Amino acid sequence: MNFELLQNSVVLVVFTTVLALVLAVPAALAGQLLGQRGRRWVVGSALLTLALPAFFVSGMWMEHVGFAGAWRVGLGEASDRWMPIAVSSGVLALLLWPIGALLLLGAWDRLDSRHLEAEPALRGGVLLARVLWPCARSALLQPAVIIGVLALGNFSVPALFQARVWPAEVWVEYSTRFDAWAALRRCWPLLILLVAGLALLGRRRWAWPGVVAAVSPGLLRERLGVGWTWAILATAAVVWVLALGLPIVQAVARARTWTEFLPAIQAAWPVAVRTILYAAVAATGVLAMALWLVERKWVGVMAVTFVVPGVFTGIVLAELSTFGFLEPLKRTGAFVVAGLGIRYLFVGWLVARQVWRSADSRLREWGQLAGAGRWAQWRHVVLPGSGSGIAGAWFVVYLLCLWDVETQILVVPPGGDTLGLMIFNLLHYGHNAQVTALCVLLGILAILPRAIWGVVRRVAGARGGAALACLVGVAVVGTGCSQQEDAMGSRPLASALFERVEVIGARGTGPGFFSKPRSLAVDEHGSLFVVDMTGRVQRFGPDGRWMLLWQMLDTTAGRAKGMEAAPGGGVFVVEPHYHRVNRYDGEGRLAVQWGVQGTNAGQLWFPRAIASAGDGTCFVSEYGRQERVQRFRLETGEYVGGFGGDGTAPGQLNRAEGLGVGPGGEVYVADSCNHRIQVFSLDGRLLRTHGRAGRGPGEFSYPYDVRVDADGRQYVCEFGNSRVQILGPDDRTLEILGGPGEAPDEMNNPWSLCLDRAGNLYVADSLNHRVLKYVRRGGRG
Repeated sequence: MNFELLQNSVVLVVFTTVLALVLAVPAALAGQLLGQRGRRWVVGSALLTLALPAFFVSGMWMEHVGFAGAWRVGLGEASDRWMPIAVSSGVLALLLWPIGALLLLGAWDRLDSRHLEAEPALRGGVLLARVLWPCARSALLQPAVIIGVLALGNFSVPALFQARVWPAEVWVEYSTRFDAWAALRRCWPLLILLVAGLALLGRRRWAWPGVVAAVSPGLLRERLGVGWTWAILATAAVVWVLALGLPIVQAVARARTWTEFLPAIQAAWPVAVRTILYAAVAATGVLAMALWLVERKWVGVMAVTFVVPGVFTGIVLAELSTFGFLEPLKRTGAFVVAGLGIRYLFVGWLVARQVWRSADSRLREWGQLAGAGRWAQWRHVVLPGSGSGIAGAWFVVYLLCLWDVETQILVVPPGGDTLGLMIFNLLHYGHNAQVTALCVLLGILAILPRAIWGVVRRVAGARGGAALACLVGVAVVGTGCSQQEDAMGSRPLASALFERVEVIGARGTGPGFFSKPRSLAVDEHGSLFVVDMTGRVQRFGPDGRWMLLWQMLDTTAGRAKGMEAAPGGGVFVVEPHYHRVNRYDGEGRLAVQWGVQGTNAGQLWFPRAIASAGDGTCFVSEYGRQERVQRFRLETGEYVGGFGGDGTAPGQLNRAEGLGVGPGGEVYVADSCNHRIQVFSLDGRLLRTHGRAGRGPGEFSYPYDVRVDADGRQYVCEFGNSRVQILGPDDRTLEILGGPGEAPDEMNNPWSLCLDRAGNLYVADSLNHRVLKYVRRGGRG
């Protein structure tokens, strides 16, 4: 048992639960003090807060208190020790306080106005201490357990803030070592705690708030007095601002959000279509199963699959997908839909069961006597009076599937990422302004079904609505499928530059195997160096045979990313989370190390890439607090100069992921979140910019790396389009290699590339866990 993880998880749960309940109390009291309209606003805002995706709220706070946040700069090692757990607890509390508020509001609805009228002395603090608090205290167990269980099982928030807790570590364990049994074996204490929490709830009665308060709001305000009333309402307002106001205002009010909104749509609209399809199909399947199993009590056991981290379900499905007869299904996204269905079946069943019980039991009994089956009873007895409840259940499950990241992160097919997963990956590797624009796009997808249904009802009426909705759905599906087919069909099967592609390595953790290779380089002797998510650097000979590996010494904070061949042999390796550059010789011995953490000139803040200028200097790109490229002496780290700045204008950068130096000394920058390549002179003057968001020739989707050969041809590695685009010296597209898939000539989110002296191209095909070598025509190969 890992006692550090146990301690971290327990601290996270305790802090989250206490803070969430502290936030819930004034919000619930405000619901009692306000009139019917104000009460509805309180309940509505609580439900809206629960509906917000975790990464939307996390993204806002990451900018301030994330690992590259402004408020954490200068805190030093203390920040690394306590800040991730504290911030994760705070964000989870801001997401989960509505559970406590709603249940406390329901508990206070049991009060009787006559008790207050009969005791004139119950005023101010006495009323709070002797009436409201005892009533709330007896009802605190349910929200405390629910909040604690959800916090304990949450994966995405701790992972984004790099807090070492059980769900995040289980995901890292499996995604880097691919040992399902070891990963699941490590989490047995977590499963016990989760199941114990559910068992503790037992058959307790749920106290949900009513439309009208039991105690007159006016009487309660009069008894509390002006001071207590305004103090409670002001505190509740602060809660609403922190939990709901700030994320929404930051997303909508920023000019940068709308500057990047159109490029975000252009880069991600095929992903958006796929996201709608996954969520809609999964929600429809869940609801159909829930309606069919509405009277089966054993479905309640599925509450376990809802509260445990979705990554556990993902691990099981990922292992099942390795069976030969099931493997073809993985490419269709069937495992994504199955995982979402398994996780959220309990939610759909719970709502369907409530709707079923609310129907007139006598009508259902008459239907049974008349020989009506379950579907006939739903159609003729339940739905006519409760159709809105079923539609609401579908919409809730649709939203949950739309936001979901945990369940699908291990089972998405190549080129099958959803918008939520794209946002999570961008946040996980550093917040940037485009994430907010993507969150706005995701919010549009959330309200899209309701908007479509409203239009359908106006155009076709209630009876023709379903038929027209089906036609719209078929059109959306057809659009999505045809787009995917066109994109894959446009991949060239033959190359004018390369005669064949060879595969080096496969998924695994042994010598010669990879776990998400991130960067690579080829030295002047033809040795290939590759670093992956395990923090290992492996060396291969010119013929692709494995020769050597060594482990980076520090991997707790993060893994290495960024490599460049060293003069005379060996390789330079960048460590973003340790803000330094290392030089290793060909045998893996550390020869040189330089870099000082900071944001001033000559200091490093999350460096991402390194490229040699050929004159004893190198360029290093950074992101986060500093969006720039700096120039250093290659062997000593002495500062020479720099250029760039945060923004979308020409010459500004938005997460510069890759660098390349042309034959004339030009510096090519893969400006990934601006979806373009920028070219600078050695002294930092902007020479030209080309590219925009998209999937066509000359368009890019998150270019993560760029290299330039001796003839001025540019090789651009596109993470978002899963391909390599080759452009001439005039920036016109010559050909495209790859496309989403697992075949030898396909790619799955490639991260990096490099060229050797013979002109052969190497690509770090990250999520296919391999390196692709494109052998040059007429080269020595």
